[in-house]
Amino acid sequence: MLWKTRLIAPQWVALAAVFLGLAACSGTPGLVRPNEPVKVQRIFEVRSPIEWARFRGLGNETWTIDGALLNRLTFITNIRDKEHIFGYGRQNRWNPDGAFYRTGMDPNELRDLMVDGLAQIGFANVSASNLQPGERDGFTTYQFDLDLRSPNGLTYKGHVLMLERRQRLNFVLFYAPVEYYYAKDADAVTAIFADLHVRP
Repeated sequence: MLWKTRLIAPQWVALAAVFLGLAACSGTPGLVRPNEPVKVQRIFEVRSPIEWARFRGLGNETWTIDGALLNRLTFITNIRDKEHIFGYGRQNRWNPDGAFYRTGMDPNELRDLMVDGLAQIGFANVSASNLQPGERDGFTTYQFDLDLRSPNGLTYKGHVLMLERRQRLNFVLFYAPVEYYYAKDADAVTAIFADLHVRP
């Protein structure tokens, strides 16, 4: 898996297929059962009203119902200073440009970091709206909505929750095609976001 591979900028455009397909190639999934608490990457505790297939990776998890191209709930944890938001290398003089996290980013910078990261891995027309600060278990959180288009031409809507914990970035990202799947899953995802807890 390419999760922590260092890549140069021209390669990022080709990564959307990898990112979109991670859940499809990660082996036998686990199962998220309805209304049972689930610990995610030792950072989040989540409860879902519906069942999901669960694929665990190093520092990340993906949940899906119908396949990662049709509904995808991704948790990414413990992004360090100067690391790419999707795990594709660190910022340095050989790899200076990209969606690299910096400790202490303000809310608008975090939102733009997500938008830039999604664009760099191949999504088009990425935009964010409705940025809302909040509080969760003593941590300041930021939630916002997404609109984006995948490399295969599907139009998606999504939601993001981001927070800094111990000077590291953690986030939950959901997206699904506007046609049918987003509306089908939106209520369940809203419930997941509302009930999500963060380990101190």
